[in-house]
Amino acid sequence: MSQTETTPRVISDNEPARPAKVEIGRPSVGPEDEVAQQIRHLMGLYGREATRLAIHEAGHVVADRLFDGRVVMVTIDPNDENKGVVYKRLPLSATTLRGAREDLIDRAAGGAAVRHMRDLLNDQSLDEGTAVDNADMLGTARALVGHLAPFRQVEAEMEQARQRADRLASTHWPLIVRVAESLLQFTDMLKEIEPYVPFGDDQPRKVTL
Repeated sequence: MSQTETTPRVISDNEPARPAKVEIGRPSVGPEDEVAQQIRHLMGLYGREATRLAIHEAGHVVADRLFDGRVVMVTIDPNDENKGVVYKRLPLSATTLRGAREDLIDRAAGGAAVRHMRDLLNDQSLDEGTAVDNADMLGTARALVGHLAPFRQVEAEMEQARQRADRLASTHWPLIVRVAESLLQFTDMLKEIEPYVPFGDDQPRKVTL
């Protein structure tokens, strides 16, 4: 799940020129079978659900960094109601057409990462965890095409974003797995030191970037 600070948004087609930061169609790097083995190793260490959750949030983080997002914190907790959240400041570019479409891809990237994981492991039971992301995408897509536009235009924007997110996840898959591993390791270290630090029961376990 990706979460941003709530800020009124007016999307304009007057976009400032800036160089592209990522070529989404570039071939992926690293043998897929080695990455699959790495994921199975993480599942053995941290559990199936925690690893799925970390992959989902890592997809958001990598997409955000490739574009001009401002991730400030990530939380993962399989036992929490929200499970995982990426907190970020809303970048100014999100008020442009290009920025809004990048925001859609960012929100779709968590589910795309889990779909790639699911196909790689041939495990179709893995949940994408996209209910909140889809709701956020719907609001962004409506703002993008206009609230009076036919719903098919909203759906088309969302589907295009999912397809680009799928390509992004495939292209940058080894990086997504490394980020997920870092999230899992950091969360596990917090559990180890918990008896020695004053964490309250309501204190979320946070990875601050």
